[in-house]
Amino acid sequence: MPAGLSLIPFLDLARDLRATLVPREVRPQFRDALYRGLVAEARQRQAARALGLGDGQREFRERVLDRLHLASAQRRGWVLGAAAVGSAASLVGLGVLAYVRHRRRRAA
Repeated sequence: MPAGLSLIPFLDLARDLRATLVPREVRPQFRDALYRGLVAEARQRQAARALGLGDGQREFRERVLDRLHLASAQRRGWVLGAAAVGSAASLVGLGVLAYVRHRRRRAA
């Protein structure tokens, strides 16, 4: 590690974030829908194997790609843009938090 650098501030930051951010419960409706979807996909793959159609990977991949292509490029652009802005805001927030902690420690 280069001289003058320490992981301690980052470990402190990680500890503070872990104490601040609490896990959220998943809605039962989402969990049920996810379970049903996974079970249905597993059954389709088993049926494809039983019929000698392979493992169903190719069909699954094609269905996923079809769904992705249905979404318009503009909508994907907005989603990706929003994700980028959210990531940047998160990084700025972490930087501000680290700066404030650094200033408080220097002042003490």
